Amino acid sequence: MGGVSRISRGWRLTKVSLSIVRQDAALTGLALLGLVVAVLLAAIPLIGAAFALGGDQNVIGWILLAVTVFAAYFALTFFGVAIVFAANDVVQGKDATVGSACGAAMGRLGPIVGWAIVGTVVNLLLSALRDRGGIAGAILAGLGGAAWSLISFLAVPVIAFEGLGPFATLKRSASLFRERWGEQVTGTVSIGLVFFLASLPALGLVVVGLMVGGVFGAVLAVIGVLGALALGVVSRAASATFGAMLYRYATTGESGPFPEAELAGIAR
Repeated sequence: MGGVSRISRGWRLTKVSLSIVRQDAALTGLALLGLVVAVLLAAIPLIGAAFALGGDQNVIGWILLAVTVFAAYFALTFFGVAIVFAANDVVQGKDATVGSACGAAMGRLGPIVGWAIVGTVVNLLLSALRDRGGIAGAILAGLGGAAWSLISFLAVPVIAFEGLGPFATLKRSASLFRERWGEQVTGTVSIGLVFFLASLPALGLVVVGLMVGGVFGAVLAVIGVLGALALGVVSRAASATFGAMLYRYATTGESGPFPEAELAGIAR
């Protein structure tokens, strides 16, 4: 019964997160902008890295790869911070706008850059371990990536609300995770699972389109890709919104739009 209760509670948390996202289009707009900007910033150095590594110019290739990871990490963190500010406005009954949220995120530019550097180093180390460590390295990299995702989940709201440097942010995020691990894991896993299941029809359209081929198949594949991307944008907005609300609950005890009994009961 405990597993069923946790799943149902996680579903209810997901619905509340989605209800907040639906209240203001700025949240999904910021999530979409973050993905677009991340792709645009990372595209050129990624192409350069591919050519350099393919031509055995390993040093230049790794430098360009680091630039690629940093560019993507920076963009996603910046717009993640903006989503946190926007979500906080929404639950306080204010109108959130893309401009005001991005303006607030600009006020945290230094911490965002510092966090992007730390994230880049961590991801490159995990990538090197995965590529050069054989099966054991791949397993350790997978475990390390999962651990990093857990302890750094609340880093974005910490940056938004506290403006701490990268190492202080990591320490603070890890501390909040130890206090509220049940709520965090249940909420993030539930949101991820819901959107994964929702994306299966879209992914099915892509597979069918590739199998059918021709113009009709191409149309099906494009529709499937667009559907999956749209779900990914909403998922990111919902996850960032949940992180913002969980931070509020962990630091102030205010559950906001989430029923306090739901949050308090998860870790039991």
